[in-house]
Amino acid sequence: MGKIIAVDGATFDFVNGSLPGVSGVITLLGTASVINKVNGDGFLLDGFQVQVTNITTSTATIPDPGPYMVSMNATIAKVKENSVLALVNGDISDLINATPQTPATPDPIDTPVAFNIGISDPNQDKVKAV
Repeated sequence: MGKIIAVDGATFDFVNGSLPGVSGVITLLGTASVINKVNGDGFLLDGFQVQVTNITTSTATIPDPGPYMVSMNATIAKVKENSVLALVNGDISDLINATPQTPATPDPIDTPVAFNIGISDPNQDKVKAV
């Protein structure tokens, strides 16, 4: 059974965090396909760019402002546009290593965290890939 292809308007989230409660601001910089679409929304393709800023965790509440730029990585092998693979629900970005800080006296403590950005909702449920 195939995975659902992600299209413009898909939801991205923090995944695989080395510490609990990783959060921040995710900005989508990539451009969706203008050729292959589902319900008028273009496919998202391998290498789609994402920027992450203001990263915190549940304990490291002083944000790392970033910005961190990463690419999304396609995991399917057969659905392509001009030789570039389509992204599907569950695909993740390259690893991001950030350093928010945990409040402490007299100085905040650097608190390294590693995580990925993942597609959590593909914004359609009709077209699948294998």
